[in-house]
Amino acid sequence: MSGKGHYQIRYKLEVTNTSVPRQDEKCWLAPFVPDNDCFEFTPVAAMYEGEELGYNELESIGISRYVQYSILNNEQINIIDKYFE
Repeated sequence: MSGKGHYQIRYKLEVTNTSVPRQDEKCWLAPFVPDNDCFEFTPVAAMYEGEELGYNELESIGISRYVQYSILNNEQINIIDKYFE
């Protein structure tokens, strides 16, 4: 989650649907180009409110601060999962 000073993982989500049309056309500032191949995510744990999953901490376990582009290995997933138990 980024913005408003958070810049860290706050939610544990699960992909619950694929090929989902976007519903946010009215929120776009640039010309909207429909993308009907999106993922739908559902929260599977309470929001994490600690400070241990910020960009610097994630980089220390090999996760880029641009986490939306990351593919995690099992060790990284296990470390993050500990904060959502």
